[in-house]
Amino acid sequence: MIPAKVVNRLRPDRYLEFWLQRPRRALRAHVAVLRHPLLVPRLYFGVPGLVSPFSLALLWDTVMNSRSRSPNIVEVGAYKGLSTCCLTKAAARRNKLVWTFEWFQGLPPAQSELDSWVRAGSCKSDEATWRENVARHGVLSRCRLVVGDARNTIAGADILTEEGFCVAFVDVDTYEVSAAVLEGLSRVIRGGETILVHDSYSPGVQKAVAEFVSSVGRPVRVVDYDNEIIRIAVE
Repeated sequence: MIPAKVVNRLRPDRYLEFWLQRPRRALRAHVAVLRHPLLVPRLYFGVPGLVSPFSLALLWDTVMNSRSRSPNIVEVGAYKGLSTCCLTKAAARRNKLVWTFEWFQGLPPAQSELDSWVRAGSCKSDEATWRENVARHGVLSRCRLVVGDARNTIAGADILTEEGFCVAFVDVDTYEVSAAVLEGLSRVIRGGETILVHDSYSPGVQKAVAEFVSSVGRPVRVVDYDNEIIRIAVE
C-alpha cells in the first residue's frame, strides 16, 4: 500500500509546485528513478520515510562504488527503515554489514538556536515497525541494530574501532547529535570512507559538517546537493 504522504505528494498541484520551487531537486529525483527503476520506486512507495528518491539512489551508488575494504556500513538515524532497506540491499551485493544506530524516541529537544525548528519527539518510531519494514523490503540478515543514544553508542562501538567503516549515513537533524556522531566517526577514519549527511538545509547540520571537515585531519571532498544531502569523501 502506498503511504498517504506519498499519495498526497503526487497530487498534480503538489507535483507542479515541487517542479517550480525546487527544479534541480525534482530533476535529480526523476533521474534517480530512471537510473534505478527497480530499486528506488519500490522502496520509496513501499516504506514510509523521509528520504528522497535521489538520496536513496545516492546511498545505493555510494555503497556499490566504495573502494574501502572495511566490511562495515554505518547508519545513524533509521526512523521506519527506508534508508536501512536501501543500505542492506546494497550491503548484500557487496558482502558487507550495516550497523544501524537508532533510539526510536524521535528528535531530542533543541539544544542550540541552530535547531530552533526542531520539535522534540518528531520522527519517532519503534523497533517492531523498523524490523517489519526491513524484513519485507530490505535484507534484515545484513543489519545489526544498536538501540540507544548515538552520541554514546557510536563512541562505544568496538567493531568500528577494529574494522573501520566504508560508508556512513548520518540522519539525525540536530547540531549537537550530528556533531557528536561525526566526531565519533572521525576517530575511526582510515582513509577512503564516504560520509553522507542528510537534511543539509539545517544550519545545525551545516555547522556540524563544517567542524568535522576542519578537524578530521585528512583531505576531503565535499558536495552539498541543493541543501538536501552532503557527500563527504575522505582521501
